[in-house]
Amino acid sequence: MNRYLFAVLILGLLPAGVPANAQVPNVTPQLPSPVLPRPIPTPDLPRPTPRSPPLDQSPQLLLPSEPLESQDTIEVARFEYQGNTIVSDQDLDAITAPFRGRRITFSELFKVRSAITQLYVDRGYITSAALIPIEGNEAVEIQGGVVTIQIIEGKLERIDITDSNYPNGGTASHRLAKYIRPRLETAANPILNEKKLLEALRLLQLDPLILSISGKLESGSQTGLSVLTINLEPAPTFRAAAELNNRRSPTVGTLERRVQLTQANLLGLGDGLQIGYANTNGSNEVDIDYTIPVSLRNATVSFRYSTLFSRVIEEPFDDFDIQGNSRIYELTFRQPIIRTATAQSFKEFAIGITASRLESDTSLLGVDFPLSAGADDSGKTRISALRVFQEYTQRSNRQVLLVRSQFSFGLDVLGATTNSSPPDSRFFVWRGQVAFLQRLGSRPYLLLRSDLQLADRPLVPLEQFSIGGLSTVRGYRQDALLGDSGVVGSIELHYPAVSTRTMELQLIPFLDVGYVWSNQNIEFDRNTLASLGLGVQWTWGNLIVNLSYGVPLIPIPRIGDTLQENGLNASIKYIWAF
Repeated sequence: MNRYLFAVLILGLLPAGVPANAQVPNVTPQLPSPVLPRPIPTPDLPRPTPRSPPLDQSPQLLLPSEPLESQDTIEVARFEYQGNTIVSDQDLDAITAPFRGRRITFSELFKVRSAITQLYVDRGYITSAALIPIEGNEAVEIQGGVVTIQIIEGKLERIDITDSNYPNGGTASHRLAKYIRPRLETAANPILNEKKLLEALRLLQLDPLILSISGKLESGSQTGLSVLTINLEPAPTFRAAAELNNRRSPTVGTLERRVQLTQANLLGLGDGLQIGYANTNGSNEVDIDYTIPVSLRNATVSFRYSTLFSRVIEEPFDDFDIQGNSRIYELTFRQPIIRTATAQSFKEFAIGITASRLESDTSLLGVDFPLSAGADDSGKTRISALRVFQEYTQRSNRQVLLVRSQFSFGLDVLGATTNSSPPDSRFFVWRGQVAFLQRLGSRPYLLLRSDLQLADRPLVPLEQFSIGGLSTVRGYRQDALLGDSGVVGSIELHYPAVSTRTMELQLIPFLDVGYVWSNQNIEFDRNTLASLGLGVQWTWGNLIVNLSYGVPLIPIPRIGDTLQENGLNASIKYIWAF
Protein backbone atom coordinates (compact mmCIF):
# COMPACT_ATOMS: atom_id res chain seq x y z
CA MET A 1 0.00 0.00 0.00
CA ASN A 2 2.86 2.40 0.80
CA ARG A 3 4.28 1.77 -2.65
CA TYR A 4 0.89 2.60 -4.18
CA LEU A 5 0.68 5.88 -2.27
CA PHE A 6 4.21 6.74 -3.34
CA ALA A 7 3.15 6.14 -6.95
CA VAL A 8 0.34 8.65 -6.51
CA LEU A 9 2.80 11.25 -5.28
CA ILE A 10 5.15 10.61 -8.17
CA LEU A 11 2.26 10.95 -10.64
CA GLY A 12 1.70 14.49 -9.46
CA LEU A 13 5.27 15.34 -10.38
CA LEU A 14 4.98 14.22 -14.00
CA PRO A 15 4.82 17.18 -16.42
CA ALA A 16 2.03 17.46 -18.96
CA GLY A 17 4.62 17.28 -21.71
CA VAL A 18 5.53 13.69 -20.84
CA PRO A 19 2.32 11.63 -21.05
CA ALA A 20 3.06 8.05 -20.17
CA ASN A 21 1.17 6.66 -23.12
CA ALA A 22 2.14 9.25 -25.68
CA GLN A 23 3.97 6.59 -27.63
CA VAL A 24 1.07 4.51 -28.94
CA PRO A 25 0.69 3.22 -32.50
CA ASN A 26 -1.01 5.69 -34.80
CA VAL A 27 -4.76 5.06 -35.01
CA THR A 28 -5.46 7.49 -37.85
CA PRO A 29 -3.75 6.65 -41.15
CA GLN A 30 -1.43 9.46 -42.15
CA LEU A 31 -2.15 10.83 -45.58
CA PRO A 32 0.85 9.82 -47.72
CA SER A 33 2.92 12.58 -49.25
CA PRO A 34 1.95 12.95 -52.90
CA VAL A 35 4.45 11.48 -55.31
CA LEU A 36 5.96 13.91 -57.80
CA PRO A 37 3.76 13.71 -60.91
CA ARG A 38 5.18 11.83 -63.84
CA PRO A 39 3.68 11.59 -67.31
CA ILE A 40 0.79 9.15 -67.06
CA PRO A 41 1.71 6.22 -69.32
CA THR A 42 -0.56 5.38 -72.20
CA PRO A 43 -0.43 1.66 -72.98
CA ASP A 44 -0.36 0.86 -76.66
CA LEU A 45 -3.35 -1.03 -78.06
CA PRO A 46 -2.95 -1.61 -81.81
CA ARG A 47 -6.15 -2.52 -83.59
CA PRO A 48 -6.53 -6.07 -84.87
CA THR A 49 -5.66 -7.01 -88.42
CA PRO A 50 -8.70 -8.54 -90.18
CA ARG A 51 -8.90 -12.21 -90.90
CA SER A 52 -9.50 -13.48 -94.42
CA PRO A 53 -12.03 -12.61 -95.73
CA PRO A 54 -11.93 -9.11 -94.20
CA LEU A 55 -15.09 -7.70 -92.71
CA ASP A 56 -15.57 -5.22 -95.53
CA GLN A 57 -15.62 -8.13 -98.02
CA SER A 58 -18.14 -10.27 -96.15
CA PRO A 59 -21.10 -11.86 -98.00
CA GLN A 60 -23.38 -9.20 -99.43
CA LEU A 61 -27.00 -8.92 -100.52
CA LEU A 62 -28.16 -11.52 -103.02
CA LEU A 63 -28.30 -9.70 -106.38
CA PRO A 64 -31.18 -10.11 -108.88
CA SER A 65 -30.74 -12.35 -111.86
CA GLU A 66 -31.39 -9.58 -114.37
CA PRO A 67 -28.51 -7.41 -115.59
CA LEU A 68 -27.58 -4.85 -112.95
CA GLU A 69 -27.45 -2.07 -115.52
CA SER A 70 -31.22 -2.11 -115.99
CA GLN A 71 -32.12 -2.75 -112.38
CA ASP A 72 -29.63 -0.72 -110.33
CA THR A 73 -32.00 0.59 -107.65
CA ILE A 74 -34.41 -0.87 -105.13
CA GLU A 75 -36.91 0.63 -102.76
CA VAL A 76 -36.30 -0.29 -99.13
CA ALA A 77 -39.41 -0.34 -96.97
CA ARG A 78 -37.45 -0.83 -93.74
CA PHE A 79 -34.36 -2.39 -92.21
CA GLU A 80 -34.32 -5.20 -89.70
CA TYR A 81 -31.35 -5.79 -87.42
CA GLN A 82 -29.98 -9.01 -86.05
CA GLY A 83 -27.27 -9.46 -83.42
CA ASN A 84 -27.28 -5.98 -81.90
CA THR A 85 -27.26 -5.99 -78.08
CA ILE A 86 -25.37 -2.84 -77.11
CA VAL A 87 -26.78 -0.45 -79.74
CA SER A 88 -30.56 -0.09 -79.77
CA ASP A 89 -32.81 -0.42 -82.82
CA GLN A 90 -33.73 3.23 -82.35
CA ASP A 91 -30.09 4.32 -82.71
CA LEU A 92 -29.70 2.14 -85.78
CA ASP A 93 -32.94 3.51 -87.26
CA ALA A 94 -31.52 7.00 -86.93
CA ILE A 95 -28.55 5.91 -89.05
CA THR A 96 -30.66 4.18 -91.71
CA ALA A 97 -33.46 6.79 -91.86
CA PRO A 98 -32.03 8.60 -94.95
CA PHE A 99 -32.11 5.32 -96.85
CA ARG A 100 -35.69 4.23 -96.08
CA GLY A 101 -38.84 4.95 -98.09
CA ARG A 102 -37.05 5.73 -101.35
CA ARG A 103 -35.24 4.01 -104.14
CA ILE A 104 -31.55 3.56 -103.44
CA THR A 105 -28.68 2.05 -105.37
CA PHE A 106 -26.84 -1.04 -104.24
CA SER A 107 -23.80 1.09 -103.48
CA GLU A 108 -25.96 3.20 -101.14
CA LEU A 109 -27.18 0.01 -99.53
CA PHE A 110 -23.63 -0.92 -98.70
CA LYS A 111 -23.11 2.60 -97.31
CA VAL A 112 -25.78 1.71 -94.76
CA ARG A 113 -23.64 -1.19 -93.64
CA SER A 114 -20.57 1.05 -93.44
CA ALA A 115 -22.46 3.73 -91.49
CA ILE A 116 -23.60 1.20 -88.88
CA THR A 117 -20.08 -0.18 -88.59
CA GLN A 118 -18.77 3.35 -88.11
CA LEU A 119 -21.33 3.98 -85.36
CA TYR A 120 -19.94 1.01 -83.45
CA VAL A 121 -16.35 2.11 -84.06
CA ASP A 122 -17.10 5.67 -82.89
CA ARG A 123 -18.42 4.22 -79.63
CA GLY A 124 -15.25 2.21 -79.13
CA TYR A 125 -16.42 -1.17 -80.45
CA ILE A 126 -13.60 -1.42 -82.96
CA THR A 127 -13.99 -5.15 -83.62
CA SER A 128 -17.73 -4.98 -84.35
CA ALA A 129 -19.18 -4.67 -87.86
CA ALA A 130 -22.39 -4.77 -89.85
CA LEU A 131 -22.95 -7.22 -92.72
CA ILE A 132 -25.66 -7.69 -95.33
CA PRO A 133 -25.77 -11.48 -95.63
CA ILE A 134 -27.45 -13.51 -98.31
CA GLU A 135 -29.38 -15.49 -95.71
CA GLY A 136 -32.48 -13.54 -94.74
CA ASN A 137 -32.38 -11.31 -97.83
CA GLU A 138 -33.33 -13.83 -100.54
CA ALA A 139 -36.85 -12.35 -100.91
CA VAL A 140 -35.67 -8.83 -101.56
CA GLU A 141 -36.77 -7.86 -105.06
CA ILE A 142 -36.11 -4.94 -107.30
CA GLN A 143 -39.53 -3.48 -106.49
CA GLY A 144 -38.63 -3.15 -102.80
CA GLY A 145 -38.69 -5.01 -99.52
CA VAL A 146 -37.22 -5.46 -96.07
CA VAL A 147 -33.43 -5.64 -95.79
CA THR A 148 -31.89 -7.63 -92.94
CA ILE A 149 -28.61 -6.32 -91.54
CA GLN A 150 -26.53 -8.77 -89.56
CA ILE A 151 -24.38 -7.17 -86.85
CA ILE A 152 -21.41 -9.02 -85.48
CA GLU A 153 -20.48 -7.56 -82.10
CA GLY A 154 -16.84 -8.28 -81.46
CA LYS A 155 -15.85 -10.36 -78.45
CA LEU A 156 -12.62 -11.39 -76.80
CA GLU A 157 -11.67 -14.99 -77.51
CA ARG A 158 -8.74 -15.18 -75.06
CA ILE A 159 -5.95 -13.24 -73.40
CA ASP A 160 -2.30 -14.22 -73.82
CA ILE A 161 0.07 -12.71 -71.24
CA THR A 162 3.83 -12.54 -71.65
CA ASP A 163 6.02 -11.62 -68.68
CA SER A 164 9.35 -10.06 -69.68
CA ASN A 165 11.01 -11.69 -66.66
CA TYR A 166 9.54 -15.11 -67.40
CA PRO A 167 9.13 -15.40 -71.20
CA ASN A 168 8.68 -19.16 -70.90
CA GLY A 169 6.30 -18.96 -67.97
CA GLY A 170 6.99 -19.51 -64.31
CA THR A 171 5.47 -19.24 -60.85
CA ALA A 172 5.82 -15.47 -60.60
CA SER A 173 4.54 -15.05 -64.15
CA HIS A 174 1.48 -17.21 -63.49
CA ARG A 175 0.69 -15.41 -60.23
CA LEU A 176 0.73 -11.98 -61.85
CA ALA A 177 -1.29 -13.27 -64.82
CA LYS A 178 -3.81 -14.66 -62.34
CA TYR A 179 -4.25 -11.13 -61.02
CA ILE A 180 -4.31 -9.32 -64.39
CA ARG A 181 -6.42 -11.62 -66.58
CA PRO A 182 -9.80 -11.32 -64.80
CA ARG A 183 -9.51 -7.51 -64.68
CA LEU A 184 -8.99 -7.34 -68.43
CA GLU A 185 -11.74 -9.88 -69.07
CA THR A 186 -14.15 -7.77 -67.04
CA ALA A 187 -13.22 -4.67 -69.05
CA ALA A 188 -13.56 -6.50 -72.39
CA ASN A 189 -16.87 -8.26 -71.72
CA PRO A 190 -19.52 -8.71 -72.85
CA ILE A 191 -18.62 -6.79 -76.03
CA LEU A 192 -15.06 -5.68 -76.67
CA ASN A 193 -14.72 -1.91 -76.31
CA GLU A 194 -11.43 -0.17 -77.06
CA LYS A 195 -12.07 2.71 -74.62
CA LYS A 196 -12.85 0.41 -71.70
CA LEU A 197 -9.94 -1.86 -72.52
CA LEU A 198 -7.52 1.07 -72.75
CA GLU A 199 -8.74 2.41 -69.42
CA ALA A 200 -8.22 -1.02 -67.83
CA LEU A 201 -4.67 -1.07 -69.22
CA ARG A 202 -3.99 2.44 -67.89
CA LEU A 203 -5.25 1.45 -64.43
CA LEU A 204 -3.02 -1.62 -64.49
CA GLN A 205 -0.11 0.57 -65.60
CA LEU A 206 -0.61 2.60 -62.40
CA ASP A 207 -0.79 -0.56 -60.29
CA PRO A 208 2.28 -0.91 -58.02
CA LEU A 209 2.63 -4.54 -59.14
CA ILE A 210 3.41 -3.48 -62.72
CA LEU A 211 6.25 -1.40 -64.15
CA SER A 212 4.96 -1.35 -67.73
CA ILE A 213 2.22 -2.99 -69.73
CA SER A 214 1.14 -2.93 -73.38
CA GLY A 215 -1.48 -4.78 -75.36
CA LYS A 216 -2.11 -5.84 -78.93
CA LEU A 217 -5.38 -6.98 -80.45
CA GLU A 218 -5.22 -9.67 -83.12
CA SER A 219 -7.93 -11.46 -85.04
CA GLY A 220 -9.19 -14.64 -83.45
CA SER A 221 -10.26 -17.99 -84.83
CA GLN A 222 -13.35 -16.56 -86.55
CA THR A 223 -14.92 -13.30 -87.58
CA GLY A 224 -15.85 -11.15 -84.59
CA LEU A 225 -13.40 -12.78 -82.19
CA SER A 226 -10.13 -11.21 -81.10
CA VAL A 227 -7.08 -12.27 -79.15
CA LEU A 228 -5.52 -9.80 -76.72
CA THR A 229 -1.77 -10.22 -76.32
CA ILE A 230 -0.35 -8.54 -73.21
CA ASN A 231 3.33 -7.77 -72.73
CA LEU A 232 4.25 -6.65 -69.24
CA GLU A 233 7.21 -5.94 -67.03
CA PRO A 234 6.39 -6.72 -63.40
CA ALA A 235 7.55 -4.57 -60.53
CA PRO A 236 9.65 -6.08 -57.76
CA THR A 237 7.33 -7.83 -55.33
CA PHE A 238 9.63 -7.92 -52.31
CA ARG A 239 10.92 -4.82 -50.57
CA ALA A 240 13.06 -4.50 -47.50
CA ALA A 241 13.80 -1.13 -45.92
CA ALA A 242 16.12 -0.23 -43.07
CA GLU A 243 15.92 3.22 -41.50
CA LEU A 244 17.62 5.18 -38.75
CA ASN A 245 15.98 8.41 -37.55
CA ASN A 246 15.44 10.63 -34.54
CA ARG A 247 11.70 11.25 -34.91
CA ARG A 248 10.43 9.45 -31.79
CA SER A 249 9.53 11.19 -28.53
CA PRO A 250 12.39 11.86 -26.10
CA THR A 251 10.19 10.15 -23.52
CA VAL A 252 11.22 6.74 -24.93
CA GLY A 253 14.36 7.84 -26.80
CA THR A 254 14.48 9.80 -30.03
CA LEU A 255 16.81 7.46 -31.94
CA GLU A 256 14.71 4.88 -33.77
CA ARG A 257 15.91 1.82 -35.64
CA ARG A 258 13.28 0.56 -38.07
CA VAL A 259 13.05 -2.42 -40.43
CA GLN A 260 10.16 -3.02 -42.80
CA LEU A 261 9.47 -6.01 -45.05
CA THR A 262 6.84 -5.94 -47.79
CA GLN A 263 5.72 -8.82 -50.00
CA ALA A 264 3.33 -7.86 -52.79
CA ASN A 265 1.09 -10.31 -54.64
CA LEU A 266 1.77 -12.90 -51.97
CA LEU A 267 -0.84 -15.42 -53.13
CA GLY A 268 -1.22 -14.20 -56.71
CA LEU A 269 -4.41 -12.34 -55.78
CA GLY A 270 -2.95 -8.84 -55.68
CA ASP A 271 -2.66 -9.20 -51.91
CA GLY A 272 0.14 -7.73 -49.85
CA LEU A 273 1.79 -8.40 -46.50
CA GLN A 274 3.77 -5.78 -44.61
CA ILE A 275 5.72 -6.41 -41.41
CA GLY A 276 7.53 -3.67 -39.54
CA TYR A 277 9.67 -3.58 -36.43
CA ALA A 278 10.88 -0.42 -34.71
CA ASN A 279 13.05 -0.01 -31.66
CA THR A 280 14.31 2.82 -29.46
CA ASN A 281 16.17 2.65 -26.18
CA GLY A 282 12.80 2.70 -24.43
CA SER A 283 10.37 1.03 -26.83
CA ASN A 284 9.74 -1.91 -29.11
CA GLU A 285 7.02 -1.87 -31.77
CA VAL A 286 5.73 -4.52 -34.16
CA ASP A 287 3.27 -3.69 -36.94
CA ILE A 288 1.64 -6.26 -39.26
CA ASP A 289 -0.67 -5.31 -42.13
CA TYR A 290 -2.29 -7.67 -44.66
CA THR A 291 -4.50 -6.49 -47.53
CA ILE A 292 -6.34 -8.61 -50.08
CA PRO A 293 -8.64 -7.61 -52.98
CA VAL A 294 -12.09 -9.16 -52.69
CA SER A 295 -13.62 -8.04 -55.99
CA LEU A 296 -12.61 -7.11 -59.51
CA ARG A 297 -13.73 -3.55 -58.73
CA ASN A 298 -10.71 -3.23 -56.41
CA ALA A 299 -12.58 -3.64 -53.14
CA THR A 300 -10.11 -4.67 -50.45
CA VAL A 301 -10.15 -6.09 -46.95
CA SER A 302 -7.26 -5.24 -44.62
CA PHE A 303 -6.24 -6.49 -41.23
CA ARG A 304 -3.76 -4.64 -39.05
CA TYR A 305 -2.19 -5.59 -35.75
CA SER A 306 0.21 -3.32 -33.93
CA THR A 307 1.76 -3.65 -30.51
CA LEU A 308 4.04 -1.27 -28.66
CA PHE A 309 5.90 -1.68 -25.41
CA SER A 310 7.35 1.54 -24.04
CA ARG A 311 9.30 2.62 -20.98
CA VAL A 312 10.06 6.21 -20.00
CA ILE A 313 13.84 6.69 -20.11
CA GLU A 314 13.93 10.47 -20.01
CA GLU A 315 15.56 11.98 -16.96
CA PRO A 316 14.56 12.53 -14.20
CA PHE A 317 11.61 10.14 -14.64
CA ASP A 318 13.59 7.09 -15.72
CA ASP A 319 13.96 6.03 -12.04
CA PHE A 320 10.22 5.58 -11.60
CA ASP A 321 9.83 2.59 -13.94
CA ILE A 322 6.99 4.15 -15.95
CA GLN A 323 5.84 1.59 -18.53
CA GLY A 324 3.11 1.31 -21.12
CA ASN A 325 1.88 -1.49 -23.35
CA SER A 326 -0.60 -0.83 -26.16
CA ARG A 327 -2.20 -2.85 -28.93
CA ILE A 328 -4.28 -2.05 -31.99
CA TYR A 329 -6.53 -4.42 -33.94
CA GLU A 330 -8.15 -3.12 -37.12
CA LEU A 331 -10.33 -4.71 -39.79
CA THR A 332 -10.97 -2.46 -42.80
CA PHE A 333 -13.15 -2.73 -45.90
CA ARG A 334 -12.46 -0.24 -48.72
CA GLN A 335 -14.43 0.11 -51.95
CA PRO A 336 -13.58 2.49 -54.82
CA ILE A 337 -16.78 4.05 -56.17
CA ILE A 338 -15.15 6.00 -59.00
CA ARG A 339 -11.88 4.90 -60.57
CA THR A 340 -10.97 6.30 -63.98
CA ALA A 341 -7.80 6.85 -65.96
CA THR A 342 -7.22 8.80 -69.15
CA ALA A 343 -4.07 9.75 -71.00
CA GLN A 344 -3.92 12.94 -68.89
CA SER A 345 -5.36 12.10 -65.47
CA PHE A 346 -6.30 9.55 -62.83
CA LYS A 347 -9.22 9.92 -60.43
CA GLU A 348 -10.46 7.74 -57.60
CA PHE A 349 -13.12 8.16 -54.97
CA ALA A 350 -13.39 5.43 -52.37
CA ILE A 351 -15.34 4.80 -49.19
CA GLY A 352 -14.62 2.39 -46.39
CA ILE A 353 -15.20 1.35 -42.82
CA THR A 354 -12.79 0.23 -40.12
CA ALA A 355 -13.64 -1.70 -36.98
CA SER A 356 -10.90 -0.90 -34.48
CA ARG A 357 -9.94 -2.01 -31.02
CA LEU A 358 -7.34 -0.12 -28.98
CA GLU A 359 -5.96 -1.40 -25.71
CA SER A 360 -3.49 0.31 -23.38
CA ASP A 361 -2.01 -0.66 -20.01
CA THR A 362 0.26 1.53 -17.88
CA SER A 363 2.20 0.97 -14.70
CA LEU A 364 4.32 2.94 -12.26
CA LEU A 365 7.04 1.37 -10.09
CA GLY A 366 5.77 -2.03 -11.18
CA VAL A 367 2.21 -1.27 -10.05
CA ASP A 368 -0.67 -1.15 -12.55
CA PHE A 369 -1.66 2.47 -12.33
CA PRO A 370 -3.72 5.04 -14.31
CA LEU A 371 -1.24 7.49 -15.79
CA SER A 372 -3.60 9.09 -18.31
CA ALA A 373 -7.10 10.52 -18.37
CA GLY A 374 -9.86 7.96 -18.88
CA ALA A 375 -7.94 4.90 -17.68
CA ASP A 376 -9.50 2.71 -15.01
CA ASP A 377 -7.99 2.17 -11.55
CA SER A 378 -5.59 -0.46 -12.87
CA GLY A 379 -4.30 1.72 -15.71
CA LYS A 380 -6.27 -0.02 -18.46
CA THR A 381 -7.89 1.81 -21.36
CA ARG A 382 -10.06 -0.04 -23.88
CA ILE A 383 -11.48 1.69 -26.97
CA SER A 384 -13.91 0.10 -29.45
CA ALA A 385 -14.72 2.24 -32.47
CA LEU A 386 -16.15 2.25 -35.96
CA ARG A 387 -14.42 4.59 -38.37
CA VAL A 388 -16.11 5.51 -41.66
CA PHE A 389 -13.81 7.14 -44.18
CA GLN A 390 -13.87 8.68 -47.64
CA GLU A 391 -10.81 9.13 -49.86
CA TYR A 392 -10.36 11.12 -53.04
CA THR A 393 -7.31 11.09 -55.31
CA GLN A 394 -6.78 13.21 -58.41
CA ARG A 395 -3.57 13.07 -60.37
CA SER A 396 -2.38 14.67 -63.58
CA ASN A 397 1.03 15.17 -65.13
CA ARG A 398 1.52 18.40 -63.16
CA GLN A 399 -0.36 18.03 -59.90
CA VAL A 400 -1.64 15.60 -57.29
CA LEU A 401 -4.53 16.09 -54.86
CA LEU A 402 -5.21 13.73 -51.93
CA VAL A 403 -8.20 14.22 -49.62
CA ARG A 404 -9.25 12.01 -46.73
CA SER A 405 -12.20 12.35 -44.35
CA GLN A 406 -12.90 10.07 -41.40
CA PHE A 407 -15.79 9.88 -38.92
CA SER A 408 -14.96 7.92 -35.77
CA PHE A 409 -17.72 6.62 -33.49
CA GLY A 410 -16.60 5.36 -30.08
CA LEU A 411 -18.78 2.48 -28.86
CA ASP A 412 -19.56 0.94 -25.50
CA VAL A 413 -19.02 -2.67 -26.63
CA LEU A 414 -16.54 -5.49 -26.03
CA GLY A 415 -15.63 -4.31 -22.57
CA ALA A 416 -14.74 -0.78 -23.64
CA THR A 417 -13.76 1.72 -20.97
CA THR A 418 -16.72 3.72 -19.66
CA ASN A 419 -16.62 6.37 -16.94
CA SER A 420 -19.18 8.54 -15.20
CA SER A 421 -17.79 11.47 -17.16
CA PRO A 422 -15.59 11.69 -20.23
CA PRO A 423 -13.09 10.82 -21.46
CA ASP A 424 -13.85 7.19 -22.21
CA SER A 425 -14.73 4.97 -25.17
CA ARG A 426 -17.83 6.97 -26.09
CA PHE A 427 -17.01 9.83 -28.45
CA PHE A 428 -17.43 11.27 -31.93
CA VAL A 429 -14.49 12.63 -33.91
CA TRP A 430 -14.16 13.94 -37.45
CA ARG A 431 -10.74 14.17 -39.03
CA GLY A 432 -9.95 15.70 -42.41
CA GLN A 433 -6.63 15.57 -44.23
CA VAL A 434 -5.55 17.25 -47.46
CA ALA A 435 -2.31 17.14 -49.43
CA PHE A 436 -1.72 19.03 -52.67
CA LEU A 437 1.33 18.96 -54.92
CA GLN A 438 1.82 21.36 -57.81
CA ARG A 439 4.74 21.26 -60.19
CA LEU A 440 6.26 24.69 -60.79
CA GLY A 441 7.93 24.74 -64.17
CA SER A 442 9.97 21.68 -65.10
CA ARG A 443 11.83 21.01 -61.83
CA PRO A 444 10.61 22.55 -58.54
CA TYR A 445 7.26 21.78 -57.00
CA LEU A 446 5.10 23.06 -54.15
CA LEU A 447 3.66 20.78 -51.45
CA LEU A 448 0.79 21.87 -49.19
CA ARG A 449 -0.54 19.71 -46.34
CA SER A 450 -3.26 20.18 -43.75
CA ASP A 451 -4.76 18.04 -40.97
CA LEU A 452 -7.83 18.93 -38.89
CA GLN A 453 -9.53 17.08 -36.02
CA LEU A 454 -12.82 18.04 -34.34
CA ALA A 455 -14.08 16.15 -31.28
CA ASP A 456 -17.42 16.44 -29.54
CA ARG A 457 -16.04 15.84 -26.02
CA PRO A 458 -12.82 15.22 -24.09
CA LEU A 459 -10.83 12.30 -25.47
CA VAL A 460 -8.47 9.72 -24.05
CA PRO A 461 -4.85 10.32 -25.14
CA LEU A 462 -5.11 7.40 -27.58
CA GLU A 463 -7.52 9.49 -29.67
CA GLN A 464 -6.13 12.98 -29.12
CA PHE A 465 -4.52 15.23 -31.70
CA SER A 466 -0.81 15.92 -31.27
CA ILE A 467 1.46 18.58 -32.74
CA GLY A 468 5.21 18.87 -32.64
CA GLY A 469 7.74 16.75 -34.46
CA LEU A 470 8.74 15.81 -37.98
CA SER A 471 5.27 14.98 -39.33
CA THR A 472 3.47 18.04 -37.89
CA VAL A 473 5.45 21.06 -36.69
CA ARG A 474 9.18 20.68 -37.09
CA GLY A 475 11.56 22.39 -34.69
CA TYR A 476 9.76 21.03 -31.59
CA ARG A 477 9.91 17.75 -29.71
CA GLN A 478 7.64 14.95 -30.88
CA ASP A 479 4.08 15.27 -29.49
CA ALA A 480 4.94 18.52 -27.74
CA LEU A 481 1.25 19.40 -27.32
CA LEU A 482 -1.86 17.20 -27.11
CA GLY A 483 -5.47 18.31 -27.47
CA ASP A 484 -8.92 16.90 -28.14
CA SER A 485 -9.15 18.94 -31.32
CA GLY A 486 -6.51 20.58 -33.45
CA VAL A 487 -5.30 21.69 -36.81
CA VAL A 488 -1.90 21.69 -38.47
CA GLY A 489 -0.71 22.92 -41.84
CA SER A 490 2.56 23.12 -43.72
CA ILE A 491 3.92 24.50 -46.95
CA GLU A 492 7.08 23.22 -48.61
CA LEU A 493 8.99 24.18 -51.72
CA HIS A 494 11.02 21.31 -53.19
CA TYR A 495 13.84 22.59 -55.36
CA PRO A 496 16.23 20.12 -57.04
CA ALA A 497 19.58 21.85 -56.60
CA VAL A 498 21.57 19.00 -58.14
CA SER A 499 20.13 16.30 -60.33
CA THR A 500 21.83 13.52 -62.30
CA ARG A 501 20.72 10.14 -63.62
CA THR A 502 21.54 8.41 -60.32
CA MET A 503 21.50 11.19 -57.72
CA GLU A 504 19.36 14.15 -56.68
CA LEU A 505 19.80 16.78 -54.00
CA GLN A 506 16.71 18.77 -53.02
CA LEU A 507 16.48 21.92 -50.93
CA ILE A 508 13.18 22.13 -49.03
CA PRO A 509 12.32 25.40 -47.25
CA PHE A 510 9.20 24.96 -45.11
CA LEU A 511 6.72 26.69 -42.83
CA ASP A 512 4.71 24.67 -40.26
CA VAL A 513 1.87 25.88 -38.01
CA GLY A 514 -0.21 23.88 -35.51
CA TYR A 515 -2.92 24.65 -32.96
CA VAL A 516 -4.69 22.42 -30.41
CA TRP A 517 -7.50 22.98 -27.93
CA SER A 518 -9.35 21.07 -25.25
CA ASN A 519 -13.05 20.30 -24.93
CA GLN A 520 -12.76 20.66 -21.14
CA ASN A 521 -12.00 24.39 -21.27
CA ILE A 522 -8.50 23.67 -20.04
CA GLU A 523 -6.17 26.63 -20.39
CA PHE A 524 -2.92 25.77 -22.16
CA ASP A 525 0.25 27.69 -21.40
CA ARG A 526 0.81 27.40 -25.14
CA ASN A 527 -1.58 25.89 -27.67
CA THR A 528 0.06 27.13 -30.86
CA LEU A 529 3.32 26.02 -32.46
CA ALA A 530 4.95 27.48 -35.55
CA SER A 531 8.32 27.00 -37.19
CA LEU A 532 10.30 28.08 -40.20
CA GLY A 533 13.14 26.00 -41.54
CA LEU A 534 15.10 24.31 -44.28
CA GLY A 535 15.29 20.66 -45.24
CA VAL A 536 17.69 18.75 -47.45
CA GLN A 537 16.90 15.45 -49.15
CA TRP A 538 19.62 13.49 -50.87
CA THR A 539 18.65 10.49 -52.99
CA TRP A 540 21.29 8.23 -54.48
CA GLY A 541 19.82 5.09 -55.99
CA ASN A 542 18.03 3.30 -53.16
CA LEU A 543 19.60 5.45 -50.44
CA ILE A 544 17.54 8.34 -49.05
CA VAL A 545 18.97 10.83 -46.55
CA ASN A 546 16.85 13.56 -44.99
CA LEU A 547 17.97 16.43 -42.81
CA SER A 548 15.78 19.30 -41.61
CA TYR A 549 16.29 22.19 -39.24
CA GLY A 550 13.32 24.09 -37.88
CA VAL A 551 13.44 27.33 -35.97
CA PRO A 552 10.59 27.61 -33.42
CA LEU A 553 8.70 30.84 -33.88
CA ILE A 554 6.77 30.37 -30.63
CA PRO A 555 8.90 29.32 -27.64
CA ILE A 556 7.73 26.64 -25.22
CA PRO A 557 9.45 25.26 -22.12
CA ARG A 558 12.07 22.66 -23.01
CA ILE A 559 12.34 19.45 -21.04
CA GLY A 560 15.48 17.98 -22.59
CA ASP A 561 18.35 18.88 -24.85
CA THR A 562 18.11 16.32 -27.67
CA LEU A 563 18.85 17.16 -31.30
CA GLN A 564 15.11 16.95 -31.97
CA GLU A 565 14.36 19.54 -29.28
CA ASN A 566 17.07 21.71 -30.79
CA GLY A 567 15.17 21.72 -34.08
CA LEU A 568 17.20 19.07 -35.93
CA ASN A 569 15.59 15.98 -37.52
CA ALA A 570 17.56 13.47 -39.52
CA SER A 571 16.93 10.09 -41.16
CA ILE A 572 18.80 7.69 -43.37
CA LYS A 573 16.95 4.95 -45.22
CA TYR A 574 17.97 2.24 -47.64
CA ILE A 575 15.56 0.17 -49.72
CA TRP A 576 16.17 -3.22 -51.32
CA ALA A 577 13.69 -4.24 -54.00
CA PHE A 578 13.64 -7.51 -55.93
